[in-house]
Amino acid sequence: MSMTSQLTPLPSSRNRHILAKGSAATFVAALLVVGVPLSASASTPIDVNYGHIIFDNPDTDPATDDSDDIGLDAQLNDFFDYENVFPGVDARVTVVEINNLEGEVDKVDEGQSTTELNADDTPLWVEIDPPGSNGQLATGGPGSAKLRIDFFDSASGFTTPVTLTNFDITVRDIDSRQFVTFYGVSSYFVSSDPASVLVITEDGSNVTFAETLAESSNGDEEQHWAVVRYASASSVTVVVGSQEGNDAEFGVDFNQPNWTVDPKEIVPGQPELANTG
Repeated sequence: MSMTSQLTPLPSSRNRHILAKGSAATFVAALLVVGVPLSASASTPIDVNYGHIIFDNPDTDPATDDSDDIGLDAQLNDFFDYENVFPGVDARVTVVEINNLEGEVDKVDEGQSTTELNADDTPLWVEIDPPGSNGQLATGGPGSAKLRIDFFDSASGFTTPVTLTNFDITVRDIDSRQFVTFYGVSSYFVSSDPASVLVITEDGSNVTFAETLAESSNGDEEQHWAVVRYASASSVTVVVGSQEGNDAEFGVDFNQPNWTVDPKEIVPGQPELANTG
């Protein structure tokens, strides 16, 4: 079942898209483990309790994988490993699909070269560059990249998946025909005051947030924010993309934002809930 909130449906595309173009969009997903051992097994879910998972410890010198390729001009199937994103948890980010980006993702984690990655920021920064000019529709249609973030027991060497429960992912500053899609969400949050400007399209539990007015914003304007909530997941898939040409940059920060006014929470396929406060 598909359901669309707001007035304008999202343009169709082969994939759903998660992204922000032109200016920076920020994903924030909060993961905090409460009362679990530092090494969790695949059968022991970690309750992150809406805390903070931090992508600030990239493995820039892997011994056995391709993850040093992902910083700049990332190719299909390139992946990058992060250690200790949360106590007992490592993460792997993999490029699983590229559309209309001339075969590559400009930057994954704002790498200055294939080995100089941005280890200073807690968000996971992603930049794409659809063909065309800034402010104009991208040549050949929207450009997008699909990323998959897998979580592992940190004692396993990226071999044993671990399930995380109760975490949020936030995208800020969705503007200028940018869009983001999250797969398999339990619920999502948008601004209640001021009212969200985002066009929201549901396809089952997959939710796309898009700005269709070609208006600019900044990260402080809550009407351009989107937050999704996961009850349980060992892997998160997102698509970042833009309907306009030129650079589109995204800050993927695993944390819940501080709303000025309590947002609206919506469960896909169900009526809107009251404000969460």
